[in-house]
Amino acid sequence: MNAAVARLPDDLSTCTLPENMLSQFLPAQYQAVRAGRLAPSPHALVLDRVREAIRPYAAACGGVV
Repeated sequence: MNAAVARLPDDLSTCTLPENMLSQFLPAQYQAVRAGRLAPSPHALVLDRVREAIRPYAAACGGVV
């Protein structure tokens, strides 16, 4: 299973994510991609979504994500 998880970003990089799927499941990232602030790569999308999730916690601790 670890090998499959490690291989997933590479596998996803070989295809284009449909915009409607991106807008449905990652709406903030979709807006950032449309505005040119975020690359539509799987790696960039995942990192941005994780940062979005932890941003409130970091702000509560006085940090910035």
